[in-house]
Amino acid sequence: MSWYDQIEERVREIIYTLRNSGINTINSNGKGYIEAEWHNDSDAETIFRICHNAGYKSVRLDCVWTTFPMPQKYIKIRLYDKKFGNVPETYVPKSFLKKVIPKESIEEGERLDSHEVTRHFKRMTVTYHGEIIKYFKGYFPEMIFVSQFDERIRNEIMPTEKDKQMIYVLNYDLRKEQEFGEVIDSLGSELKDICFYKLTKEQTEKQIELFKKLKIL
Repeated sequence: MSWYDQIEERVREIIYTLRNSGINTINSNGKGYIEAEWHNDSDAETIFRICHNAGYKSVRLDCVWTTFPMPQKYIKIRLYDKKFGNVPETYVPKSFLKKVIPKESIEEGERLDSHEVTRHFKRMTVTYHGEIIKYFKGYFPEMIFVSQFDERIRNEIMPTEKDKQMIYVLNYDLRKEQEFGEVIDSLGSELKDICFYKLTKEQTEKQIELFKKLKIL
């Protein structure tokens, strides 16, 4: 019996294609769930293209990068299809928001102390916020978005919300309230841990000397 014969038949063909395209799968089941190793930044796009070309129109990929209890990177693949019996009637694919991985990645097997973990998390978060800000600037070019992790304000006293990462929005236009909310909603759970703190005119004026000094305005 070959190794592929041991794989559940409903995912056997797609796993065969993935592995022969350089994607090393490590786990799967007959309900459309597959796990694969994550080595290159392009792996997720390769997996999506392969699955899409195989006829799967609804595909969800979760790129997991953990530092605890040990550094580990892998990709969760969920294929939604009638043959798996897992397509909710309300399923709507969410907008794709590309996250850029920091260039200084953790080497496989490298151990990090608590300070390094914190520093590494901040580096990832700054990059993540940078991509989100770039995404929103495409919709609202007249607004200014500033991450709480921005070096220019990291040590300044700014409004915060408990258990939330903060992105401050200056030049916020109340007339765009609904439009702004729709863009946030379109990204769904991607932004559940982030608060877009929209500074009022009064709050902006209160901080105007700081913003000018830091060349944010």
